[in-house]
Amino acid sequence: MKGSKSLFCLGFPSLKFSMDELEDMETKVRSNPETYSDVANRVDWVEGGDVRRCTNSMLRKLMVDAVAVQLNWKGRNNKKSFESYELSTIVVESVHFFFGKLNGNEAVIKNAIKDWLKAAQTRLTSNVNLDAVSTESLHV
Repeated sequence: MKGSKSLFCLGFPSLKFSMDELEDMETKVRSNPETYSDVANRVDWVEGGDVRRCTNSMLRKLMVDAVAVQLNWKGRNNKKSFESYELSTIVVESVHFFFGKLNGNEAVIKNAIKDWLKAAQTRLTSNVNLDAVSTESLHV
């Protein structure tokens, strides 16, 4: 991307966004085609042998669980709608392109996103519990 600013130059050295950073990036992605391409290229290089794992890997690259718990697909229950984010379009299109139209069916990708967002609270709670156990073992 000759002549374009990288995400690092835009103040985003990593893609693990906080909620404020996610909102800021969403604004930049919507208003700047170069930023859209930069984010798409960054999330495009992730691992995953199937649609679900690839989708989950992209989402892990975009946000931490503390952000994911504030989102769901439709924006119900006082959460923000990830479906309305251009970043969700980047994830869906990247996985769809990578796996092709048959294997990368958009409905399967969207269901994987919904499931990943739903599981965020469990992941967050598990990580907090693991951190507490690790801290306790240091004090024994």
